[in-house]
Amino acid sequence: MCCIEHSTWIKEIIEKAVIPFLVGAISYILFRGLDERKKRKNYSKLGIIIIRSLLEEVNIGINIIKANLPGQPILLKNMPSASWININTIPDEVLLRIISVSAKVEQDGDYHPRDIRSHTKNYFKHMCVTWKQCVSIVSTAGNNKLPIPCDLQDTAVSFQRPAEHVKIMLEQIIQLLERNSKKWFPK
Repeated sequence: MCCIEHSTWIKEIIEKAVIPFLVGAISYILFRGLDERKKRKNYSKLGIIIIRSLLEEVNIGINIIKANLPGQPILLKNMPSASWININTIPDEVLLRIISVSAKVEQDGDYHPRDIRSHTKNYFKHMCVTWKQCVSIVSTAGNNKLPIPCDLQDTAVSFQRPAEHVKIMLEQIIQLLERNSKKWFPK
């Protein structure tokens, strides 16, 4: 009789406390995990869209740089930078996805994907701005028949490699994010 009372007491605790707790814990973990999975996939997809718009402008910029290399006629055209608003052009959530997917990856060019904010900032805030200033100086000097104090071709030579490696970095990031967005449980 003692064993029967003891087992019903344990059974009652299991039915009224342990099972509801386990069901709640499993549900919470399952739904939170699925929600986290969906967020990671969506931030990877958002990252692809953002990086593609930056890559498009970098590609146009590289073409402008190449058009001004020595031996080419000078092309007075600014490098586009409309996609770049500020360092937060790449949201923190997207940056976290990029850092996660590139953690154990070798960089393809000179720049590692985890350093995207730094290198895109340098491209859009320094290279594009400097290029625009050079174009303005060359244009003004040419219109006023003055000697040209800024050599656009030298600037093109010094900007070509960094711009191409920003492009390589952006292309690698797109590949990493695309793979991540297709995984069952993305990083």
